[in-house]
Amino acid sequence: MPIKLYDTLTAKTVEFVPQKEKEIKMYVCGVTVYDECHLGHARAAICFDVIRKYFEYSGYDVKMVVNFTDVDDKIINRAKLEKKDALEISSKYIDKYFIDMDRLHIKRATHYPKATEHISHIIEFVKALIEKGAAYVVEGDVYFEVSKFKERQRTNLRKGNIGFVFQSFNLIDELTVYENVELPLLYLKVSPSERRRKVSEVLERMKITHRKKHFPQQLSGGQQQRVAISRAVVTKPMLILADEPTGNLDSTNGEEVMNLLTELNNEGTTIVMVTHSPSDADKAHRIIQLFDGHIVTENIRQIL
Repeated sequence: MPIKLYDTLTAKTVEFVPQKEKEIKMYVCGVTVYDECHLGHARAAICFDVIRKYFEYSGYDVKMVVNFTDVDDKIINRAKLEKKDALEISSKYIDKYFIDMDRLHIKRATHYPKATEHISHIIEFVKALIEKGAAYVVEGDVYFEVSKFKERQRTNLRKGNIGFVFQSFNLIDELTVYENVELPLLYLKVSPSERRRKVSEVLERMKITHRKKHFPQQLSGGQQQRVAISRAVVTKPMLILADEPTGNLDSTNGEEVMNLLTELNNEGTTIVMVTHSPSDADKAHRIIQLFDGHIVTENIRQIL
């Protein structure tokens, strides 16, 4: 029986075919070691541990690599706070990581490379990306040049990783609340049972389950925006683009929407929001003021 895996690049379930017969190489992005592990780290470790053990059970020789990001602004900030060397901080939390993973009976990886051991390789790799036009530099930071992606790649990137929240809600009038939220999952070809689970979870979280059979025009502005946010987050995107998300709401509903976005951001979702509201902007970690398309001021708050 063939093994099938979900390919995030193509947003399709595909048959797994190893490069070499009975040999598998797994690379799993590890933790940034500035603090102790949390449940999210445990979940990821257990998922990949189960996959690895199933491959081994199926007769494959698995070589697994899990990296440690042991140089990062958060590590430096922690070191300053505790008045210690950054490498001392990272070593401390690497040790704690192994204690936690051993308690969960996670089989240890074949190799655990550290970012600090490969800085020269990383620099050469990034240089090569820039020289090929696949990346570009802005004020010392390097970004992927997404315009080099093929149209299908860009489409798959958007629908699986980016959620959108609009000032005018942009719900489809002919669809119910449930159907509006379900729509992105249909594009991703998620199974019916999984769609029901995901939609039910997000509607419950946004406190809009009691309206799931209603149509957008039967909802208040605040309720419509909660549905719009539900639709934006049901795929668990890494990035949400929010255009004046409270612009059409009264202060009470606007505050509720901002609290929801703040919760999502605290859980790891990056949110880029355009707003004219000083109170909404004040909730951001980074505020950029524009005038006629030009940056006037920029304020970055240090978050540990």
